[in-house]
Amino acid sequence: NWLIAGPWLVPSEGKPVGRYEAISQHLDDVYHAVGTPADRDSLNGEDTELSWGYRRCASDHLVNIPMYSATSQIMYFLGYAQIDCPVAQQATFTLSTTVMADVWVNGQISYRTEEFPKGYLQSYTFSVGLLAGSNEVLIRVADFGAGNRALQFALCASDLADLSAKAQIPTHAEQPERQQRLE
Repeated sequence: NWLIAGPWLVPSEGKPVGRYEAISQHLDDVYHAVGTPADRDSLNGEDTELSWGYRRCASDHLVNIPMYSATSQIMYFLGYAQIDCPVAQQATFTLSTTVMADVWVNGQISYRTEEFPKGYLQSYTFSVGLLAGSNEVLIRVADFGAGNRALQFALCASDLADLSAKAQIPTHAEQPERQQRLE
C-alpha cells in the first residue's frame, strides 16, 4: 500500500523530443520538493494544490493510475512508503512498471529506468541498503504522450536478513489502527 500524490500533467516545451528526453529534462529533482509526506498532507505541484492519499493495492501489488491527455504532455505521479527495519540490512527490490520510474531510498536515487518498457509490464531488480529504523521510499512514475495511459508500478522488497521489517504509511488519521483492522 502507498501514499499517492498526483497525477500531474505538464505541457511539453519547445521542439518535439523523445519520451525519455522530455521526462528527464523536466523532472530530475523531485525528491527534495516532497519532504516527509503523510496521508491527507498537501503537496504543491505544478500550479495545482494536491494532497497525498492512501492507495490500497490488490494482491498483485500494482498501483494503477489511469490518465488522459488530449495533447502530448508529461504525466506523472508519486508514491511514498516507509520501511521500518530493526537492524541495518541489504534488501533486493523488484520494480515492475509499464512506464518510466525512479526510486529513491532515504534521499538517494537507488534506481532509474534507462529506457521505456516495451508497452507491457516489465520488472527490474536492484539492491538497496536499508538503515536501522525508518527508511523512506519514494517512487516517481512518468510517461510522455497523448491519449489514454495507465501509469502502473509495483515495488516489492525481498531477501531481508531480518524478516520483522514492516512497511508503514504515515498518516494524520485519528485512528489508523482501525483502518488497518478493516483491511
